[in-house]
Amino acid sequence: MKKDLKAARRMLGAGAAICLTVFFCFSAANAQSPALKDWPPGASKNMVDNRPMNVKEYLEGKYGKFDDDMSSDVIQTEYGPHGVLRVGGNIVMKNIINKGGEHGLARAVAEAFLTEEAELLGITDWSEIHEKSVKVGVGYGFNNTTDIEYQRYIGNLELRGYHINFSIVPDGRIVYMRAGLVPASPELYEAVKKKMLPKQRIEQLVKQDLKNDPPKELRPDWKFDPSKVKFEKYAIADPPYVIWKVYTAYIYHIDAFTGEILATPRLKKTRPITID
Repeated sequence: MKKDLKAARRMLGAGAAICLTVFFCFSAANAQSPALKDWPPGASKNMVDNRPMNVKEYLEGKYGKFDDDMSSDVIQTEYGPHGVLRVGGNIVMKNIINKGGEHGLARAVAEAFLTEEAELLGITDWSEIHEKSVKVGVGYGFNNTTDIEYQRYIGNLELRGYHINFSIVPDGRIVYMRAGLVPASPELYEAVKKKMLPKQRIEQLVKQDLKNDPPKELRPDWKFDPSKVKFEKYAIADPPYVIWKVYTAYIYHIDAFTGEILATPRLKKTRPITID
């Protein structure tokens, strides 16, 4: 009996040692995991869960081998997938509900794919996914494709970098799909609820900056004309989370909360936009 107890203790001790070894190795590996570099606009450096997703194997397991090319750098982050997925081939969706009307079949096919692959595409709230455009084109080498683009919104702001494009042929096959995926953190959701600087204040800031530092490359009689200035306000995944983008003699990116002109993405003076 005593021998059995001693043997059991030895086994438990060995098991504990193995568990501790695995734990420390796992911890060390994670501690040494490098942060992502060169994230594209709209991606977050804070979201470094970085579990790669074998999208090709997953999609081909559901829809069969793709005749044409496919690429994906999608990773799983703490707040959803991030990366770009591109598929060229033939995807046939089942259980299509065609509501009729112009582009009815194509819309039904696209919506069926979005529904089927909501998790892959990071869709958790359907009210955030808006149809941005639909048109007849020649997508991916096919004639008479219906090209549909979907955009994600956080609050009432476009989440820059997140978009899903489909090219669908008349018989309902998806011959091309491209998805730019951007995760949205709780901080982003909170930020879009906060008070932001209005367009009028942003216009004043840009006008003052141009007065203080006039573009030398433009003609001497050039003047700031608000009617020829384009303004965009959109959400991004990183702080400050909401940006005003202003197109004038320069392209400005401005913090929508503080009015700070963000120097890094500002267009260089050697490449001004001439306003007619």
